[in-house]
Amino acid sequence: MFTNDATHYVRDYLLYAKKNFGEGKENLLWELIFHTFDQISSDYSDQISETDSKRNKIQRLIKKHHSSENQILDLAELQDLTTYLSTAISGNVTVLNEIELISSGKVQQLHLTKATHEHLHDSVIEIEQIKNQVNLSSDIIDRISNTYNNILNNRTNTTMKVLTVYTIILSIPTIVSGFYGMNMKLPVADQEWSWIFSLIITIVIILIILWDLHRRNSL
Repeated sequence: MFTNDATHYVRDYLLYAKKNFGEGKENLLWELIFHTFDQISSDYSDQISETDSKRNKIQRLIKKHHSSENQILDLAELQDLTTYLSTAISGNVTVLNEIELISSGKVQQLHLTKATHEHLHDSVIEIEQIKNQVNLSSDIIDRISNTYNNILNNRTNTTMKVLTVYTIILSIPTIVSGFYGMNMKLPVADQEWSWIFSLIITIVIILIILWDLHRRNSL
């Protein structure tokens, strides 16, 4: 077995198991392997729990409308992490399933004691549960990411809608005053209170447009 600085803990698991089992235990090699699988599975479970904790924190911030660009980056990081975890766990599931298939005698003879075979079966069940757990965590993170994107899109649409309304309203006084600023005969343009009349026209048009926008939004 080859390990590097990042995976050196696997060797420690083997040495710890060998120390506890002793040399006289039947199927010692397989017991060491299955024990190491169990320890690695436990590490995966801890990593998934930590991922779920980070995801729940992001969810709480989103519900409180305290979203930011950092949360998008955190969600992307969690998506990458669950992808790596899912790939690694799937590899372990495949290995244990192959060992279990061989131990059944359908492919070749692999003599395991009853206790060792039960240990193998328990290891298979545990790693499959962890696989389901990481798949569920990955699905939830993807849904949160999609929900977050929808929230950002809705905020953008709302902002653009407000800006459009302001643009329309602010353009009305310019249009009305532009007409009365022309050198042409217009109704009550020669009266002293014509500017009040232009303000009334402006306000009426603005109210009509606001009413129409509200009506369209209510449909």
